[in-house]
Amino acid sequence: MAILALAKDLQDLRARIGKVVVAYDLDGNPVTAEDLQVAGAMTVSMREAIEPTMMQTLEGVPTLIHAGPFANIAHGNSSIIADDIATKLSDFTVTEGGFGSDMGFEKACNIKAQASGKAPDCAVVVATLRGLKANSGLYNIKPGQPIPDALFEADSDALEAGFANLKWHLENVAKYGVPAVVAINRFPQDSEQELNQLKAMVEALPMNVEVAICEAFAKGGEGAAELATKVVEQTQKPSTFMPLYTLDQTLEEKIMAITEVGYGAASVTLSDKAKVQLEKFQKLGFGNLAVCMAKTPMSISTDGNVKGAPTQFDVLSVSSNYVPVPALSMRCVAL
Repeated sequence: MAILALAKDLQDLRARIGKVVVAYDLDGNPVTAEDLQVAGAMTVSMREAIEPTMMQTLEGVPTLIHAGPFANIAHGNSSIIADDIATKLSDFTVTEGGFGSDMGFEKACNIKAQASGKAPDCAVVVATLRGLKANSGLYNIKPGQPIPDALFEADSDALEAGFANLKWHLENVAKYGVPAVVAINRFPQDSEQELNQLKAMVEALPMNVEVAICEAFAKGGEGAAELATKVVEQTQKPSTFMPLYTLDQTLEEKIMAITEVGYGAASVTLSDKAKVQLEKFQKLGFGNLAVCMAKTPMSISTDGNVKGAPTQFDVLSVSSNYVPVPALSMRCVAL
């Protein structure tokens, strides 16, 4: 699915599948699907999957559903083909990147945009009162366990503490030179006091960002009118989009750019295994690949238990445990 999502057409998909490394020979040279003469058959099996599914919202808005690789292990974005179709048929195209700006957005900018040649004109960062308060560190929240009742109660101090997380994501988006809009996803139990508090905190930030309360889930298009207006306004502003790295940089330089700039890590350690593998992949000609980092989506850091906006965390080990996929990117794991 990840390869399919980055293909521009059937011919491009065929070429990418042909580059998939399936093994190494006795001399250490990569063996690809093309070498095994199976790339054509593999592509044929995908000939219908390459076509996006056209659906519609309850209000009749055209929606393309195509591919959904997870952002914590893959590149986390819908397909380039769906985006191309949408941009040809509409004035504005909204496409999704999974999880936060350290995950789906990072890979949209560093992997997808460099593969498609199309840069985002605006980034919409979705926030909720509950999500921000959960990042305050004041609640005992565990995966698989019921959400504490206290999280649904108004608490301006918890909201202010958790706001550091949203501020970090907005600053991260700004690193790519993309204007941003904060969409406050409103729930029925949200308090007006906290909504106004959050809106005021965003408006006080000294950066190119707008904010709107979104009630699309409850009110449909009417509930997203303010958000849509702010997004249109932001797309009219100059964009100085710049990925964190260029494809001609070394694999290690790309990894450092993602971890030190994209995550804000204080230090990064490459495991001995990763160093050996990176040197090997560089010599084999894979150095021009983008880097797809596998990381927990539960934290900006590599520790899923650390909430808020950690700034002095260390990436203890970056271990390259996967065969490189020249059809896609180099996959690494941040621990």
